[in-house]
Amino acid sequence: MEIEYYGFSEDGNEQVDKFFEKWLEVYKKPNVKPITYSVQERNVRLNILPRWGNYKLKEITRTEYQKWINELINHYSKGTIRRIHSIMSTALHDAVHEFKILRENPNCTNKHS
Repeated sequence: MEIEYYGFSEDGNEQVDKFFEKWLEVYKKPNVKPITYSVQERNVRLNILPRWGNYKLKEITRTEYQKWINELINHYSKGTIRRIHSIMSTALHDAVHEFKILRENPNCTNKHS
């Protein structure tokens, strides 16, 4: 039987697209200005989900994440990449610290052993 925390599958088994759908709707939409939500939702839909949507959270590796950021450099300004990274980083941080469904944030730069 699969136990869920805060409506999420445990141990990183939540699929990225489902996680972001719930994260945006339940945790971001009520807490940010509509324009901020619109920007975040658009970046998730157009940039994050096409690359990561079919992954499980636990399948995102730091190396794959860095490769993806490197690819974005060819298509977007530094400001846009910073925004995309910020959304992804915040969501993964929440997966670790708020929902306890990941053990660590794969894109965190200061890992502790």
